[in-house]
Amino acid sequence: MRATNFIRIFAAVSLLVAPAALHAQRRIAPIPARDGFSFGLGLGAGSNGYSCTGCATERRSGGSGYLSIGYAMSPSMLVAGEVNGWSREQNGTRFTTAFVGPTAQWYPNADAGFFLKGGAGLGSVQLKDNTTLSQDELLSRGFGYQVGTGYDVRVTQSFSLTPYVGYMGMAGSNVRVNGQNMNEKLDANFVHYGIGLTWH
Repeated sequence: MRATNFIRIFAAVSLLVAPAALHAQRRIAPIPARDGFSFGLGLGAGSNGYSCTGCATERRSGGSGYLSIGYAMSPSMLVAGEVNGWSREQNGTRFTTAFVGPTAQWYPNADAGFFLKGGAGLGSVQLKDNTTLSQDELLSRGFGYQVGTGYDVRVTQSFSLTPYVGYMGMAGSNVRVNGQNMNEKLDANFVHYGIGLTWH
């Protein structure tokens, strides 16, 4: 099954589940305060673009996702370690952009599910040509940052569906081709959105 078809099915199921989740949220009272560890994973889609000196690249759509392990410092603040990724294969070349690092997730109203998120860490870009025997690889790493927002829709006391949207960027990269330093810069950014599963 292609990633785009899987994303469409996942989104359709989420739209069917959301009304039941909202109904379940109204029946559960009160919503417990955020406390202790949390675990989240999400799947969606995104638009990715690259930038470098003397080049112009168009944006590409592809599948995206995240994995997060966090801890509630207070009912309104959650800190986490997070991995985000975007990927697409085109004409035998696999394009991948990834970000890893700490994030802070702030709930303006501790009794509600809406949150704002920001973080910084390491970003990486990989272009791997699978049409050659040597599978030529371009790798670029640099400073990564992200901002985003979302909403935890409580389904049970300890589980939420979390629609989200975010922006991630990378700067100050250093390009290597098959391990050789090219003294060039290649940066990336992507906008992604989807549905997450969150265990509190």
